[in-house]
Amino acid sequence: MKQPIIKSTLPVAYKFTRLTPTGYSVKDSCSFAWLGVDYMICTDIAVGGLSVFKFVNGEWLFHQRLFSGWSRMWAPCVIEVDNVLWVFCNDTGGAEPFWQTQRIKRFSYDPVKKTCGGVIPVDVGADQGVIDPEIFTVGNTVYMAVTVMDWKNGEWWDIWCSKASHPFGPYTGIRNFSGVEEHGQEEAFQFNKYDGFCYWSIGDSSVNAEIRRGSLLADASGNLNISEDFYFKMKAEGSPICTHPDSWNGRLRATLKDSNGFYIGEIEV
Repeated sequence: MKQPIIKSTLPVAYKFTRLTPTGYSVKDSCSFAWLGVDYMICTDIAVGGLSVFKFVNGEWLFHQRLFSGWSRMWAPCVIEVDNVLWVFCNDTGGAEPFWQTQRIKRFSYDPVKKTCGGVIPVDVGADQGVIDPEIFTVGNTVYMAVTVMDWKNGEWWDIWCSKASHPFGPYTGIRNFSGVEEHGQEEAFQFNKYDGFCYWSIGDSSVNAEIRRGSLLADASGNLNISEDFYFKMKAEGSPICTHPDSWNGRLRATLKDSNGFYIGEIEV
C-alpha cells in the first residue's frame, strides 16, 4: 500500500480526501476502469438505485443513475466477464422484510453507452437475506463473500463465503468466515488485490462504523477463512463512520459522512 498504516490497539483516525462531488449522498463505492477511464458506482442514498461517477480532468463528475427509486438496491460490485462489465448487487425489488428477502442479482453495464441489461438472480448457495456481494478469485476458484442478515441458526450480520467455477455461479458450500472478532455487525467484505489483504466494516454503517483488516487462509478443500489483524482499526478524521472499504491503484477508499450526507473518500498519502 502507498499510504502509511499505523498499528494500534485503539482505532486510528486517518485523513481522507473527498472524491464524490457535493450534492450527492452516496455509499458503498466500487471503483473500476473501462476503456482507460476510471469510474465509481455507488448506492444512491438520496434517490435510491445506483449512481455512477466518472473521473474527468482530475475530478470526479456525476455520470448517470441506474434504477432510480429502487431503494433496496445496494452495494454494487463490478467485474469483467468475457469483455463485458457486470454489476452484482443486492436487491429486493421492494419486497419486505428486506433482511429476509434481500438477494444477489447481476446485470450487464456499459458506461460508455450508458446502458444496462436486465436484472438476473444469482444463486449464492443460501436462501436467507444476503447483501454486500464481493467476487474475487484465488487460484482457479471464484469466491463470493456476502453479508448474511438473516440466518436460520441465529447468526446476524456476519460475513459468509461460497465458491464457484464461474462468476455467475451457482455458488456452493457457503460458510461463515472464522477468525473475525464478533461485534454484532460485520459487513462489506472487500478483497484488496493491491496489498493482498481483505477489509470489512464493523458497527452501524450509518452511525459509528470502522474498518478492520485480515489475511485470507485456504484449507485443503479450498474453503477460506480470515486471520484478523487485531492491530488494524481504521476510522476517519471528521467523520463518524468509516465503512464499506473500496480500493483503487493501491489506495483505500471508504464511505464517510458529514452534515450533508454520505460521500466517498480516499485515504491521503
